[in-house]
Amino acid sequence: MDRRAFLSGLAAAPLVVLPGASMAAGSSVVLPDLVPLKIAPDLRARLRGLMRDHGRGSPGYDSARRPYAVFDWDNTSIMNDCEETLLLTLLDTFAFRLAPEDFAKVVRLSVPEGPLAAAYTTIQGTPVAFADLAADLDADYAALAASYGTPAPAERHADLAKDERLQSLRAKLLFAYNALVDTFGDQFGDAWVVGFLAGNTTEQLQRLAAGNNDAGLGRAMAWIEVVSPAARPGRAGVVRQRHLDGLRLTPEIAAIQYALRRAGIDVFVVSASAEEVVKVFACDPRYGYGLPEDRVFGIRMAQVAGRMDWHPAPDWPITWGPGKVEAIRRTMVAERGFGPLLVFGDSDGDADMLSAFPETRLGVIVNRLKGGKIGTLSRMAVEEARQKDPRFMLQGRNETTGEWRPSAATLPFGQTAERLVRD
Repeated sequence: MDRRAFLSGLAAAPLVVLPGASMAAGSSVVLPDLVPLKIAPDLRARLRGLMRDHGRGSPGYDSARRPYAVFDWDNTSIMNDCEETLLLTLLDTFAFRLAPEDFAKVVRLSVPEGPLAAAYTTIQGTPVAFADLAADLDADYAALAASYGTPAPAERHADLAKDERLQSLRAKLLFAYNALVDTFGDQFGDAWVVGFLAGNTTEQLQRLAAGNNDAGLGRAMAWIEVVSPAARPGRAGVVRQRHLDGLRLTPEIAAIQYALRRAGIDVFVVSASAEEVVKVFACDPRYGYGLPEDRVFGIRMAQVAGRMDWHPAPDWPITWGPGKVEAIRRTMVAERGFGPLLVFGDSDGDADMLSAFPETRLGVIVNRLKGGKIGTLSRMAVEEARQKDPRFMLQGRNETTGEWRPSAATLPFGQTAERLVRD
């Protein structure tokens, strides 16, 4: 069945009567059924129980202070990362709106002194210095801007694809992004990469994001390797980088969100991607999630003359890790006086919000076989699996297809043996 047709059909989902609680004028709670799809059966049962016990019609339910659920977006509500794939679209089409001197400022913005992580070397194994990468990025970008303008017109895209300067910019900017993440952490990298969207109005940015979404949904999930041209080594030398291409909708998340909302449990998104980029996916009814725009939060950038600046908004946290907890406290908790009933996430950037609030009854981890803080929570989920009301639960996926599996275990990309946790 076509996914978008299915998701738009959720509005016709049947209601079911779940026994065990009372309505205002009856003995059962009327809730929408949570269609099975590929939700792990134990997780589906737990979610249905929470809707029964805390949703509309349950004892103590207050429609003025409704319970709520918080979802991460990238690799939780969809497969892959909408902002990282948008960076690839910016590069492939040279869709930047930065003057060369401003691009150079974004490249260097807040980057600490010191060497990059040891794994980041040239293809010959020579360590790469960030200053050399930055100089090469400056040179490639300035040359491309002079030849094509910013942004490049669509009729020049065929020429761009053959241009070694763009091939160099693409490989080295991806290399720099991953090097900064692995050296200084995801929180730094998430804030840094948003800066390359500067110069766009909200309308321009969301149009670009929608085009990226549509193109990504049409491509296979695949690891792609990019190498900077040998004829253009620059100061940094020739580098290689891999990235995961493709995007996938997750109908199960849309179904869960729909069922929660029908049960009187509000749904919010808190993402480490740019807020306006996530809103395109989460709110545009074409993608099937259909959330209200005022329920979606992400990284916010300062605005200058109606256009996005490359500096983060001074009055809003970077919504990664502890910043997600702060955003929830400053909005939902401030309004309602309590934390989320449910939290969904997939990575260390979500571990804090998954575990920070005493009111949270369930943290759902989309199982990416990660280590770190999310790995610790994943192991807790395995240990609690046989408990009646586990605090954490895993939801597996097939990383090759980008789809969920009706299991807590995940099938790693290109492999045939499922795994429950990282070795």
